[in-house]
Amino acid sequence: MLFYYVCAMEPIFAAAIVASSVIGLMALGFTLQFITLKVPNLAHTTICFSSAYMPLSFWLFGVNPYLALPLSFLIGSLLSWFLYKFLAFLRTRGTGPVGQMMSSLAFGLIIYGIMNIYADYLSYVLKAWARTFTLANADITLFGEPGIVFLAPILLISLTTFFHLILTRTKFGIAIRAIVQDYSLAATLGVNTDRALGIAWFIVGGIGGLAGAVWPFWFSVDPWTGPRMLSDIFAACVVGGLFSVYGSILGGIIVGGMEILLLWGIALNVGVWITSYRPIIPVVIAAITLLIFPKGIMGSIEALREKRRK
Repeated sequence: MLFYYVCAMEPIFAAAIVASSVIGLMALGFTLQFITLKVPNLAHTTICFSSAYMPLSFWLFGVNPYLALPLSFLIGSLLSWFLYKFLAFLRTRGTGPVGQMMSSLAFGLIIYGIMNIYADYLSYVLKAWARTFTLANADITLFGEPGIVFLAPILLISLTTFFHLILTRTKFGIAIRAIVQDYSLAATLGVNTDRALGIAWFIVGGIGGLAGAVWPFWFSVDPWTGPRMLSDIFAACVVGGLFSVYGSILGGIIVGGMEILLLWGIALNVGVWITSYRPIIPVVIAAITLLIFPKGIMGSIEALREKRRK
């Protein structure tokens, strides 16, 4: 009996690993975009999951869906860069943070509409079920487990390391940190803020595109997945610390893993019907975290360190 329960728990832990890795990567991009422009990018998750249709397209044409990951990175990068240029243009025209935030929402809705059009194309022309799909059957097997269980955390670790090296070992990283500290002062000191932020949004957009592309290898995806996941990303950033890039990654790991495990535990004891209320879990996790760490985990740790220095 014990062996049965251990085996039954394995897919749950695998799902938690994939979810925490993907949400951590998405939260990284959302936080960097927020602290650079001081505007919540409400289109971020929609941009991320727009890349999910690339692996599906490759699979439908008989190509290994993992070969679509570079293209998914490029799609996320270009959409994120284009959105940054659009918001930067609005800012130069005097549009405030609220107007820019609503513009990002409109941008996301446009992408959502294009995704629906493409899903209908796959459905009616290729006769594929593309409105809601999963690529679990297209995944490879490694050591008896789906390949995505290994790929997702590898992507999280490698891309986080890559991003950390860029921020700490390059002139570009120094420029980004200067912009985050004081945008006006960085521009006064000669930093090309527009180019630096454009590159930053391009990179994190690509990372988000990769994250969205690997999601359907375990979970189902539809055109509304991106907007629906926005609450998870908000919760992850709040848990880790809204102004900390590394904190957002930590928050994504916590929220993604706990959401899956808590939902599974509650469903076992209450009933499967509780899964309909899944979006509430990350919000509850964020609320409880704020009661303990008012500035998020990393924000509270930094505040404590600053207090000790003084």
